[in-house]
Amino acid sequence: MDHANAHVDKRGLYHYHAPADVWTGSGQGSLIGYAADGFEIHYVGDRAQSAYQLKSGTRSGGPGGRHDGTYVQDWVYKAGSGNLDACNGAMLDGRYVYFATDSYPFFPRCFKGTVSRDFLGRP
Repeated sequence: MDHANAHVDKRGLYHYHAPADVWTGSGQGSLIGYAADGFEIHYVGDRAQSAYQLKSGTRSGGPGGRHDGTYVQDWVYKAGSGNLDACNGAMLDGRYVYFATDSYPFFPRCFKGTVSRDFLGRP
């Protein structure tokens, strides 16, 4: 990971794993990018609240141990516990957009639209 919480993957695509100070503090509006399905991704700080919650108790399989947020499986979506849907999106100015958040899942976890073929890899 670099200073912006991002890196280049094995396909050569640069991507973020968490909000980066280089764009969250810019004051230049909330649009930070676009998802593979064409919907905008915005960052609005704590005004966007994920509805993913840390599970209680211990893991039933895999590495064992308590649910501490280390693994995707440690989290569960609980509708209504935040103001975003399961894909980390909501309506903004009359249109559906995704949000980057300060807590898990940080970025969209699924897509509402059709993913562009450009993101599907080579045939």
